[in-house]
Amino acid sequence: MSYQVRAFSLSDTDLLHRVHELRTLIYGNRKSAPQDILKITVTQSKSPTIFLGAFEGSNLIGCKAFMPHDFLLHGKIVTGYQSGFSMTHPEHRGKKVFVNLIEEAKQILKDLDAAFIFGFPNHNSAPIFKTKLNFRAYPLLRSIMINGPGVREFQLHSLGSEKLHSFLEGSLRQDEQKLFQLKQGEETSDLTSISHNGNFIWGRYKVKKIGPFKLRYFDVGGMGISSSKSLSAILKAGKLRCPLIAFTLHPKNPYRFLFKKIGDLPSKESFIIYDLNFTTTDETPFAIMSGLKDVF
Repeated sequence: MSYQVRAFSLSDTDLLHRVHELRTLIYGNRKSAPQDILKITVTQSKSPTIFLGAFEGSNLIGCKAFMPHDFLLHGKIVTGYQSGFSMTHPEHRGKKVFVNLIEEAKQILKDLDAAFIFGFPNHNSAPIFKTKLNFRAYPLLRSIMINGPGVREFQLHSLGSEKLHSFLEGSLRQDEQKLFQLKQGEETSDLTSISHNGNFIWGRYKVKKIGPFKLRYFDVGGMGISSSKSLSAILKAGKLRCPLIAFTLHPKNPYRFLFKKIGDLPSKESFIIYDLNFTTTDETPFAIMSGLKDVF
């Protein structure tokens, strides 16, 4: 291997600028500033974000971020690390930089007593995570709701607060209001939240192009809901200005029981996980939605 993989800190302003230069080279967003990288890698956890770099001599040829997220399970905190942005200099692709960054992260994060590494890879990296890095992968679920008075409630199962609470109590979940506040500080902050009778939902408006037409919909990033009636009520109170509402969930998210019509996400997006100091199975419930992604 012609390069060395090691952890580094963005408190080093020289490295921060080099990461920004690499990001600009790959993604082409010249309007962004070096400090924007700090915004998109901060989380609600007290644990620090881990940055790993591949260095060929003094040159940074690749880097990756791993962001800590505190999940609550039976009153205890379980800290997992999200596999965040990955960048490899175009001239150094084919050198297994991506794979070696993650292999090094496995050991570093295990030593830090992290529970697991998880993520939402794109269609390019997902096969690498599964076949070369031994992550387990699960397709995300999606429910599309028609947003109209007198229609929303007919698309939901009748699920009371006691039953839903019992499902959520045994799942790994986050404080959605804190997550929303963090997301507001990212580069794109056009987010909307609704609070109603102790329930909370947040997300953003998006547009899907279908042929010559543009369809506006509300993409839910996360929610804290006590029952199916509460979900219907908060959507009514929010007066969302769009014909459709999209809910994208972890395949074992207890909120999936709310929807009469739900299925695998049509795209190849998935949830991946690699256990470190905490054991998960195919049935482990995560009460998380697509807003947890490092880029929502």
